[in-house]
Amino acid sequence: MNRMAADLIVRTERPEYTSGDTVYGAVYLKISGPTCAHGVQIKFFGYETFNYLRDKNALNVEQIQDTKEYVASDQITLYEFQDSIALGQYVFPFQKRLPMDLPGSTCLESPRDSSAEWKVEIVYGVEVSLMGASDIKARQTISITQPSLRMLYMKPETLDGYIETRSFGLRSWLPFVTTNTDVSVCINSQQFRAGDNLKLKLDIQTDGFVKPKIESILFQLVRDLRITFQKLSAKDSELLGSSLCRTLKRPTSGSDTLRLNEDLNNFDNTLSSEFIYPQGASYIVQYSRLVDIEGTKLVNGIEELLVPLKDVNGKDLPPTTLGTNIWLMYSLKVTLKFQKNDPVDLHLPLCSILPRFQECSDWRRGDWVYDCHVMISDKSPCSVSQEIIESVKFSTLPSFHVV
Repeated sequence: MNRMAADLIVRTERPEYTSGDTVYGAVYLKISGPTCAHGVQIKFFGYETFNYLRDKNALNVEQIQDTKEYVASDQITLYEFQDSIALGQYVFPFQKRLPMDLPGSTCLESPRDSSAEWKVEIVYGVEVSLMGASDIKARQTISITQPSLRMLYMKPETLDGYIETRSFGLRSWLPFVTTNTDVSVCINSQQFRAGDNLKLKLDIQTDGFVKPKIESILFQLVRDLRITFQKLSAKDSELLGSSLCRTLKRPTSGSDTLRLNEDLNNFDNTLSSEFIYPQGASYIVQYSRLVDIEGTKLVNGIEELLVPLKDVNGKDLPPTTLGTNIWLMYSLKVTLKFQKNDPVDLHLPLCSILPRFQECSDWRRGDWVYDCHVMISDKSPCSVSQEIIESVKFSTLPSFHVV
């Protein structure tokens, strides 16, 4: 079939979903020439994959890779014509219920200056093709968010935010005199968008008359990526030899260490897997420093401190996720340097960084999609009822008229 004779587009009613949601969408088809196509078929996909090369410049490359499917389906007939599809413009509505407990969408790969080469990815979407002309295809990815990561860190009564508090004694200008001090850093939310600013509140309480003088405040946004995979067989372990490091010590930034997961028995008691912190994966992605802060500003702390959720190059952070093989998390380290005192560190987990919000209108389309015949099959498991088609579920999609 001549590709120019058909124009195929697939679009969901919104670009972002969570586990358990129902995805509504439509397939747009324009036939402008003779064709042997006689129907439309649809396939949903969702998978997690990683590929890891320990040293891309080595003669004997050690490679580990794996793929896990979360949403899988065979080709499903969405609509089938009795004969070849006639000239015209058509739209085929569809729906699909997502499974529960899906990990969030994300994508991250090794920096160019890393000796290791790796890429991790969790992708979801829908693909359509023409029956009888399967080379005519269209595909759209969708974003799955995973807000439930906050349950790893907080009690139910604190789900709307997170507070980290340190209590200590500060040395004063008088010899042998210390002031009892409580420092709290509060995040008023645990769900953020990549590219937005993280808002913090700093609170300082002392039992003395003289408020402490802060020389500087340093913010460090830390990314932590871990790749988990099946434990190697005895034969494979022997082949890799010393490349497996059997230490339980957390690797320092920039290291490249494979470890047994014996220190994660709260999450996995099977001890049947290994995990890696790839080189270049865990490091400070953003930092900023406030210096020479006047004491008058810290009578009760600082109400609003802003930390951009971008890397040092201004790019959006890859979203957090907790998958079978891929764990991608962030934390914020706040370091306060008081005058004549050692620095004080506070650590706050950032449980959910979602992808930047996308508008439904952000897709290329021709004017013809606004004038299509709506085709509904009563045989397809993905078909949509007339009642739903006339509801707000399809209000963002062309050619559907909401009642």
